[in-house]
Amino acid sequence: MKSFERNFPKKYKQLKQKRMTRSFKVLFSSVLGAAMLVSVSSIALAAVTVKDAVAPSDVDKLTAMSGDASVALSWPAATDNVAVKGYNVYFGNDEVTSDNTAKYSNSVDVGNVTKYTVKKLQNGKKYFFAVTAYDAAKNESESYSPYAGAVPMSGVVADAGAGIFGKTSSTVVAANGVGGPDVTAPTVAKAFALNKNQVRVTFSEVVKLPTQDADKSFTVQDNYTYENLKVKSVTLDAEDKTGMSFILETDEQNPGSEYIATAGIQIEDIAGNPINSGTSDTATFTGSPISKEDYIKLHPAAPAPAVDTKKDAAVTKGEDKLVASADAATPKDGDLIIKDVKVENDTTIKVSLSKASVFSIDPSANFVLTKKGDDKNPLELSGVFIDDNKMDVLVTTTLEPGVEYTLTAKDIVDADGKGMVEGKNTFDFKNGDALVPVSDTTPPEEVTNLVVSALKNLGAKLKWTGSKNSAGDLLNYVVYHSTDDKTYGALKTLAKENTAFEASTLTPGVNYFKITSKDANGNESKGKTVKIKIVETGPEIGLIAIASVGLGRLFGKKKKAKVAKK
Repeated sequence: MKSFERNFPKKYKQLKQKRMTRSFKVLFSSVLGAAMLVSVSSIALAAVTVKDAVAPSDVDKLTAMSGDASVALSWPAATDNVAVKGYNVYFGNDEVTSDNTAKYSNSVDVGNVTKYTVKKLQNGKKYFFAVTAYDAAKNESESYSPYAGAVPMSGVVADAGAGIFGKTSSTVVAANGVGGPDVTAPTVAKAFALNKNQVRVTFSEVVKLPTQDADKSFTVQDNYTYENLKVKSVTLDAEDKTGMSFILETDEQNPGSEYIATAGIQIEDIAGNPINSGTSDTATFTGSPISKEDYIKLHPAAPAPAVDTKKDAAVTKGEDKLVASADAATPKDGDLIIKDVKVENDTTIKVSLSKASVFSIDPSANFVLTKKGDDKNPLELSGVFIDDNKMDVLVTTTLEPGVEYTLTAKDIVDADGKGMVEGKNTFDFKNGDALVPVSDTTPPEEVTNLVVSALKNLGAKLKWTGSKNSAGDLLNYVVYHSTDDKTYGALKTLAKENTAFEASTLTPGVNYFKITSKDANGNESKGKTVKIKIVETGPEIGLIAIASVGLGRLFGKKKKAKVAKK
């Protein structure tokens, strides 16, 4: 071939060019054929429809915010192998714990959004909500989201888009995450003995109890004898339209004894935050002397106010509301009105009603006190006490000299269930500059949450929460000690700022301590007692502390269970 190239260079060059052209054509034909084959295959595969059988993921969290006849919902976006097309919102008045027990009575397709407000709900009634996602192939999430509960309330504005809601008054409602997700644990706000067998426990927000053995979520302990009072059942308080209160049915209480109600960590708010162990899960109350039967007689269910169709109380129907005529607002003999308000001293006013009345379980909810002309900033009422005649009421608060006030009574009815006359349920009065001083015979409130712990060298440390000091006259605390719980001797007088004390060189065996609150006039409270058993060999092998609170909490804790999806 090389000699041919030397002898015939031109011919060789032409032959080489032909060979290269033929190779390129073969290669091009091969590539083109392969491309056509791939294209045909793709067209054939494209003609085969593959059905999407994969459902979107479950919605893993749901937040509910109460509004006026509405509840605002928000949730994180679900995921899907193709794309999420929208969400279904399910709701009803029954708590759905599994697919086999109950179904949500309502559902609505809200489209591809992650915030939605359910409207036209009934105020004061609890609703439960859940959400699922779906895709274009109509595949729906396998399980409901964790449910969220909420109680619509009058005068509350809910905004699912902003995540903010509040009352139309100056009070701002904070629950389920104002400006962000709810990370605040619920607390026990207060406890109150309705009668010998019923205790009303109110939380800081709406909570949910375990679906089984809810009575085991509470303990009630006598703060003097350290004995537990059996809790038989727990029901939602129908009188509390906020849905934050529960009625505990208990064994009979000792009248006058102080009890501590403790809520367990099984209790959660609707965002899933469990109640924290410590002082925020307890509240004290005094045992009631009233039997359950007598209590029911004194607090009959108030019937709905009747509409009087007589001419002097004519009622005409207006735009979705009833408008009473002018004559209907004129009080007559037998009408329920505020007759008089008298300032007793700078902390107490006496309210006189025209006839015997029926009040709420918590009578402080029946009265609102404001400075005249400033109805958006109600004063805090430290106490409301009903006289046996059911007509006279003592309201305790803090009044400023020379200031005019307005007292408003609400939700009070007479024995026939008739409410107060509109316009005659308010009363303006002035706190005079010169008030007659009243002899003080009332001691400051007791300390709360008194606990004791062991120290080395036969010592013990006391800690407590200070007196509420409603009267503002607390002077100091007195620490007493006893070895028999009968004879006590004063150990130390402490300034009111102190909430701890250490005792040393105690006698081995059971030691008792008592903390009293004392004011400047020498009034001293009955005192709170706690005991501790000291082992002579010291804490290295065990000191047994028996505290006035917390026995059930120290040894009865259970690990928080995860919320099961529906």
